Amino acid sequence: MRDGSLKNIPVSLLLLAGGCGSRMGGNKLYASVDGVFLVERIFSSFDGFFSEFIFLVACGERERAEEFLSHWADKYDFLVVEDCVSGVGPLEGLARGLEVMSCDWGFLLGCDMPFASPDVVRSMFSFVCDDFDVVVSSRGGFLEPLHAFYSKSCLCAVRDSVSCGKRSLRSFFSDVSVCVLDVSDFASDEEFERSFFNLNCPSDLEVFRTLL
Repeated sequence: MRDGSLKNIPVSLLLLAGGCGSRMGGNKLYASVDGVFLVERIFSSFDGFFSEFIFLVACGERERAEEFLSHWADKYDFLVVEDCVSGVGPLEGLARGLEVMSCDWGFLLGCDMPFASPDVVRSMFSFVCDDFDVVVSSRGGFLEPLHAFYSKSCLCAVRDSVSCGKRSLRSFFSDVSVCVLDVSDFASDEEFERSFFNLNCPSDLEVFRTLL
């Protein structure tokens, strides 16, 4: 992403990569399926699309993550950022991303979502404006905060939630302005479902192979 002319939207990609992945046998940042690294698919899908890649990792994981990601350092620019508070989960990762990102908006994405669609993300981005602090989708009646836009203006509310011992990414939504999108607003059902597919457990591997 070194050619500025390739950038599509002025947004930082915040890749959440700090989970222990207990059901998959380890942190999914390092996961591969049939020789295909999940993170490599995300790199290639969003090459030139975002202003920057920021990997959000757990306390003490930065050195290991940087060593692993060095395989792609000659092709992509990225930053690896550690949590400041351990044991909080994605909420702390979001806080760190909002703190360090160079853009006013960040798109939070789980590193186990290898089919995230630039078309779906771009359509969601069309709803980003000063009236909102969060742009998030609803799928089957449930919000999808790990595939959503967050403004820097959320930072104080996120930090307050962390200070109160909360862990859910939705815990601060009542304190900010949230735009909730329905799938019918911006994407076909099939495209939407692919974009939100994530690898939670070994049984998802066959679905991954089918989509691949």
